[in-house]
Amino acid sequence: RRWEGKSHSERCATTMTSNELGTHKAKPCNVFVFCPTPVSKGGLCWSNDVWNHSYGECWLKHQAKPDKPEAGAYGPYPAGYRKKHPTTPEKVQWMSGSLASSPVVVDGPHWHW
Repeated sequence: RRWEGKSHSERCATTMTSNELGTHKAKPCNVFVFCPTPVSKGGLCWSNDVWNHSYGECWLKHQAKPDKPEAGAYGPYPAGYRKKHPTTPEKVQWMSGSLASSPVVVDGPHWHW
């Protein structure tokens, strides 16, 4: 897998933590986001940063309440957001999930403009 122009080896999700670089106390991953856009449809997932996020990219994260994960965004982007960020697609392309053992209720979206 390549990220930021560098090659990275794949690792088993059971060994991943929410903080591999060690700047904070690492916690086990219990939620994820995934870019499902197939290459045949452009292969990218939009994000408000400088990187091109591509098909198959998966970010493992930790949230305090995996049964009520906070979602930054999902569904259609608000018109005001799209006006401020003109390259934004109509809808959020990322998909997400939780490893909670109980039913999940999403807290959000919490749009960060």
